Amino acid sequence: MQPVIPEIELMLRDLAATSALAAAIAPHVRPGFVVYLSGDLGTGKTAFTRALLRALGHDGRVRSPTFTLAEPYNLSNFELYHFDFYRFGSSDEWRDLGFDELIGGDVAAVVEWPELAGQGLPAPDLWIRLRTPDAGAGAAPAPADPGAADPGAADPGAADPGAADPGAADPGAANPGAAEREAGGGGAGVPESSREPSGQRVARLSAPTEWGRLCLTGILDATHAGLLGGVSLREDSAPPPWL
Repeated sequence: MQPVIPEIELMLRDLAATSALAAAIAPHVRPGFVVYLSGDLGTGKTAFTRALLRALGHDGRVRSPTFTLAEPYNLSNFELYHFDFYRFGSSDEWRDLGFDELIGGDVAAVVEWPELAGQGLPAPDLWIRLRTPDAGAGAAPAPADPGAADPGAADPGAADPGAADPGAADPGAANPGAAEREAGGGGAGVPESSREPSGQRVARLSAPTEWGRLCLTGILDATHAGLLGGVSLREDSAPPPWL
């Protein structure tokens, strides 16, 4: 029998609420801590990462890694890498680029579009799925093995990344899934950082590891105490199984 992965679902009133959630997570981030960010284009993944870095003391520019794939940040006590797998055309590409030596290693990591890395990606400490309130339940519930994510779960319209032709000259042809995501995301080739989220968002947080569970408990306590402005527990969200 697979263990139950604790999760909660929160309402984020606005961008300030997203920043408040990131600030609550920041004290739990340490070397080796891994956060996955899932959600359609424009749901606030990069905005969340920017707020997290600010809460961790970074006061410089925060660039979206949509085109660079990875952006490193030297914080006061450790390094944090911000990854974006949006343009991957193969589930092995993250290994080919040497990212397997960083994710879950001696640096902290935030990974956008982790679904496109296939089944080999290690389980995160915290998996955050963002969506708009009218988008329904969005991706399927977190699998018992977070490393076995279904690439189609976060983006039902995406093509199978494994079916891409790496030799194609046209980036869109090499990665049909990315082309479809861009076409449906409100602006082909436009990084998410240039489309700041507006209005409410729903954030579903799951914690496959003990460290992530401690983080989730802290967020829940702060939400109940009204310490996170604009953040509330969804009324129809099931009570966390560990309470």
